[in-house]
Amino acid sequence: MTLSELQVLICTTGREASRPALIYGARIAHLLGIPAQLLGIEKKGVSTPEEVAALLAEGEAELQKLGVPYQVVLKSGSIEDIVPPETENRPSLTVIPPLERSTLQTWLQGDPLNKLVTRMSQPIFHVPEMKYPMKHILCSVGGLAYASSLFRFCVYLAKASGADLTLLYVIEPANLDEPFIRPVDEPGLSLLDTDTPQGRNLRRMRDEALNAGVDTQIRLRHGIPVREILAQINDADYDLVGVGSPLSANAMRQRYLPNITGMIIQMANCPVVTVRYGFELES
Repeated sequence: MTLSELQVLICTTGREASRPALIYGARIAHLLGIPAQLLGIEKKGVSTPEEVAALLAEGEAELQKLGVPYQVVLKSGSIEDIVPPETENRPSLTVIPPLERSTLQTWLQGDPLNKLVTRMSQPIFHVPEMKYPMKHILCSVGGLAYASSLFRFCVYLAKASGADLTLLYVIEPANLDEPFIRPVDEPGLSLLDTDTPQGRNLRRMRDEALNAGVDTQIRLRHGIPVREILAQINDADYDLVGVGSPLSANAMRQRYLPNITGMIIQMANCPVVTVRYGFELES
């Protein structure tokens, strides 16, 4: 997919928590030089039409200030039902605010964030707070081939913004004495020094990013993936975190990867972008 085929779809539900997503989406559109669509979503019990209109006006003002071409669309319903068809009509980099739902609502209706990630094939930026410009990007490459789309999109953003890139790989505990599952079992031996698929893939990604002109480093952590990813986020001041979509995982990992992705999105204190395997942005 070429950049000219895309727009930035910026969503607001009228709540105060939507404001960072509006500003962030405008900055992403400006950074990439593509148009934007402001999508105001009215839902009874969530916000009033006046609140949605007020935030849309703020989004328009930001886009006008940056000189980004845009259109405004207003719809009624839930964000998880409205947004996916919009991205089918026009391929989009979608920017969403935190989806504030009670535990009871989530239990009765399902997790709206998982519904969005499951139904959308293009990248989604979840923006709980404003962190811009992008100077430091963390890309969690917790897999082999399925992490390639996420990695290349993070490289694209890093190159466009002048950010540096950290590739994070979490070496998980394993009970099976199998070299593929336990890539490092000798004291002092780094995964990057091994001829395992993981080691070769990490070296390839590092070299590819460096060849693209992106300052890149690799961080290895040992432990439970969600804990270690969150720990790495908390250890450094990242402006954006990239994680794989649940549907990027192979069959063995699908049982728990959706929870990892959802927990990172919900708990990270910075914008998080999810990218499904198969999305490729041409240079």
